[in-house]
Amino acid sequence: REFNKNFLTILVTPPEREKPYEGMSNFVGRMVDLAYRRKDDKIERASPETYKPGHNDVVDTAVAQLGFRILPATTYWELVDAMFDAGMVYEAEVTQRYAVPTLNDLVAVASTEEVRAEYEGSGEVGRSLVDAFILGIREAVGDFPVFSDHTRFDVGSARIVALDLQDVALQGSASAKKQTALMYMIARQCFMKKVAFSKEDFPFFTEKYLPFYERLVADLVDEYKVMCMDEFHKTGGHVGLQEQM
Repeated sequence: REFNKNFLTILVTPPEREKPYEGMSNFVGRMVDLAYRRKDDKIERASPETYKPGHNDVVDTAVAQLGFRILPATTYWELVDAMFDAGMVYEAEVTQRYAVPTLNDLVAVASTEEVRAEYEGSGEVGRSLVDAFILGIREAVGDFPVFSDHTRFDVGSARIVALDLQDVALQGSASAKKQTALMYMIARQCFMKKVAFSKEDFPFFTEKYLPFYERLVADLVDEYKVMCMDEFHKTGGHVGLQEQM
């Protein structure tokens, strides 16, 4: 959640600004929470994503192997659970990408009457937090289409990974500085999502998944973990990135 909040705060902040709009970070965190609740198949009146064949070969192949009976209302979360139960952990991870919110889902949540009423009058002079957030997301979808849809970048189970950011880590303008910060954050997250689990996370896992993460954390404790970032000065001391690091 913290990564999502920090990443999205940078994403919706105009590059010419030195820092986010006042209150934006907390607003982003609230929108992330609401968007995930909207996609939760365990919550009444939510709108979880239903399975759509043809979007991902890994998911489609796994569904065929499971012999899962697909109905119009079958959700991606149901498939995640079924794949996990069958020991198809990687396939479950890929499937989960289609169950969680996208940038457009965040716009939909922020545009609701409830959110507008809750945050009416908030924000800096001349623009509400809601309007600034929605505009920032829509501009980001145009400027960074790679972030606008479901994740496709995948390092799988690799234990040694090198990412070349030369073509996307730019220097010069404020826009280049923002893009570089975003790309370094994504690169960092590729590493952290593999190792950033601890016993403090256990209360957030359901009974089904807890044993898996208990074993994972036990293995991680004994692992020697190293992350190196070369040319970090190219980020230009971006405040949001520094806070995430």
